[in-house]
Amino acid sequence: MLRLFAAAPAPAVGRRTMTMLVPNAMRREQIQAVRDMNAYFPKVVEQLKGMGDACNLIGESDWLEKLLYYTVPGGKMVRAVTVYEGIMVLGGRDTPGLKEKAMNIAWSMEMVQASMLIADDISDESFKRRGRDSWHVIAGKDAVFDAILVSTCAYALLGMHCDGEAFHRSLRNYNEILFQICMGQNQDNHCTDPLQGKAKFDEFNMDRYTRVCEHKSGGYTFFLPMSTALNVCGIFDEAAHDAARDISSDLGLLYQVQDDYLDTYGIIRKMGKGRTDIKNGKCTWIIVEAINRANDEQRQRLKENYGYDDPKKVDKVLEVFTELKMKEVFLQWEKSMMDKIEGKIRKYSDLVNPEVFTQSLESIKYHINR
Repeated sequence: MLRLFAAAPAPAVGRRTMTMLVPNAMRREQIQAVRDMNAYFPKVVEQLKGMGDACNLIGESDWLEKLLYYTVPGGKMVRAVTVYEGIMVLGGRDTPGLKEKAMNIAWSMEMVQASMLIADDISDESFKRRGRDSWHVIAGKDAVFDAILVSTCAYALLGMHCDGEAFHRSLRNYNEILFQICMGQNQDNHCTDPLQGKAKFDEFNMDRYTRVCEHKSGGYTFFLPMSTALNVCGIFDEAAHDAARDISSDLGLLYQVQDDYLDTYGIIRKMGKGRTDIKNGKCTWIIVEAINRANDEQRQRLKENYGYDDPKKVDKVLEVFTELKMKEVFLQWEKSMMDKIEGKIRKYSDLVNPEVFTQSLESIKYHINR
């Protein structure tokens, strides 16, 4: 069983005595945190509307309000939970004003995510997100600027509730990670040859895939919220941030592989979006692992049918996945990766309260449709 720990009373970095917290209790804490953050969200919007009102542009503050309510809440809140719980654990849950600060910074993190999703749906021509129309279906081509607007709200909210060295370090991390996200997303998009309109099948390999994951998922899903929590609580020790980066890399890989699995095998009504990876020719863990396991005949079938917006070809790809028992392969790999992450959490327990990391691991254990 994964060892989970209760919150420490102070933001010290070194070893400490901790109380055991079972996984179900931690999960209940996370669910309550999400409820609290959702209840607080109108106050976040009001703060940002105040900035919009200062621009004195008729109707634009109302548009900003609609944009934020539609695109920001409603996700899995992995990033929000990670930074919120990290701040509460490291800063001490009874510290006056800390909960409000943590909620604002958590929503800042979700705005980074929301801006990426708006852009991603435009890029992938995906018309559904979280069970309803994607934002670009409502806003049209102007959604491009709305994606930028939401990302600027993330910076603004961070600046309202974080100052001094903590703000400067966090701002630097925001900029660094956003750059890496865009580079990783471009690499993902460039898996398809724009001239031939076909997947670059022969270039798919695990090294390429893991590099994309590190920049698409590991950085902004885990390292950015973890490092922000450390900074907000005055923990600037380089070794602590390096530990967060190392664990975040593995968490990001696990999270992205889970998403790849969901796109292929998840229940659509629960996902709130359609399947796009196979028809769009994405370089996913599922296809890379299938290529590595396939015989020559199966590999040829994959190559002939992967990356085409044709239901019959998609079905032929899924047939090969079934032959290779990719569901079972994923579940075995997922278990081994979780064991690896738990080992790293124990390894770094002298540097950072382990609950900062176990909260993140627990938050992604429950969104796979088994």
